[in-house]
Amino acid sequence: VILLHTFSGPGIPEHTLAHLLANAGFAVFMPQMPHYGMRGGGGLWAPLTLASQKPEDIRLFYLQAAGDTRRARQVLLSMEEIDTRRVMVAGISMGCAVAILAGAPEPKAFERYAFVLGGGPVEDILWFSTLGKPWKAAMERSGADFKAVQTALEPVNILRYAPRLADRRVFMVNARGDVTVPERLSENLHVALDRPTQKWYDTTHYGMMFEILPVSQDLISFFRAR
Repeated sequence: VILLHTFSGPGIPEHTLAHLLANAGFAVFMPQMPHYGMRGGGGLWAPLTLASQKPEDIRLFYLQAAGDTRRARQVLLSMEEIDTRRVMVAGISMGCAVAILAGAPEPKAFERYAFVLGGGPVEDILWFSTLGKPWKAAMERSGADFKAVQTALEPVNILRYAPRLADRRVFMVNARGDVTVPERLSENLHVALDRPTQKWYDTTHYGMMFEILPVSQDLISFFRAR
């Protein structure tokens, strides 16, 4: 399983989920995305520095992260201990968008896809959510408005690419009280993916970390199912 982290970077929830999946018998690889950790040196909120430049940089971030994910798959395929027929990907929040973009050119590259707290389009999350306030402020300082951000991110519009995954095995987990990725954005993605199995938790975006044990069981059951 390739596990793709959130906007906040690979933190305690991601590492906890990775350990739980590993304890269930899955090989788990969690790559750091561009501008995070040793790849950027900008600290936990490195993407804010990225966003302070121009909307096109956000697009380049997603394209680079998606390409890295495809390369991560190639690395796993070269390892003897990996079942090459069952390389899967799971994304959390921002990681969902990266997973979709990674799989879009060749959907069958991943045997199945799990999306936790996913939704779209990305520009709505960046512009209208509490999480996106620093991004919005940075864009406005640079002279960009919502339309400019929307145009810049159209090449990485996950709602355009999600239908390519419709014939794959897909599972979604979302939060009813999420104001970062609100229910309407989750439903946008759900529809674009042709309404795969979806489980809702009565919590918030950040409250989902307290549901990590049942969520891990959801993902384990999904990944194990034949």
